[in-house]
Amino acid sequence: MNCDSGQQVRAQVVCVPLLLWLPSLTFKMIDDKPLIAAEHAFSLPDPTSKLLELIHAEPTLSTINAIVIIYIDHAKQFPSQVDKLVSALVNLKTSTITFNADARHDKPTQLSISQALESELHALFSSDLGYPKDGSVTSSNGYLSASLLAAKTVKNSLCHPYLFSDQVNCDLNYDNPENGRFDVATHEVCVLCACLLLSICGSHLLGQFNFDPSNVLTTLERIKNVGVVKDPHGQQLLEVCNYFDRILT
Repeated sequence: MNCDSGQQVRAQVVCVPLLLWLPSLTFKMIDDKPLIAAEHAFSLPDPTSKLLELIHAEPTLSTINAIVIIYIDHAKQFPSQVDKLVSALVNLKTSTITFNADARHDKPTQLSISQALESELHALFSSDLGYPKDGSVTSSNGYLSASLLAAKTVKNSLCHPYLFSDQVNCDLNYDNPENGRFDVATHEVCVLCACLLLSICGSHLLGQFNFDPSNVLTTLERIKNVGVVKDPHGQQLLEVCNYFDRILT
């Protein structure tokens, strides 16, 4: 191949960083195997057996982390499959397999699969439900899909509800500067996220920190009067939550 000196210099500029990056690429490819296996499992009508195979082959928290990453990601892509996803994790809880919480220690803490799932679900939902980036009320809105999944995850006792009582408080009080919901375009989505949690797992939030049923109902009434929710289906959901006092009180 004939190259002038300028072309050779440009090639070196491109190739040197690429070569430096290759080791990390190889490491990432190895790390991606549990993710790929979990993605394949969740694409099946019943993911349970394949997920159990994956866990038995590599009983580590990294494997559980990969499963939970795909669990949430799959729900965002296919929100109609949320019930299937939740059912699969409920089935996993019956396994007696245990995990080392920290293999670097001489006596690592042993976690049951239920504890491992709860730990990873808490960590990843905390990240995914931080702040909505999309203000559209559509099935493709990942924040709404993650909220739906979170609600059903809590309802099925896969994750502790205390994280989501604070989530409801933040999303209903979207106009409080301390909650960081500065993008007015996402306020409707914030409210609907809270409504999904209240309507699906509201009874699980009772007694949790920062969850005051009477304050929640007052706030819902204010939101209804202000007219934050414009989407017709969203208005129906808000209406349901406004009459949710039999569960919240």
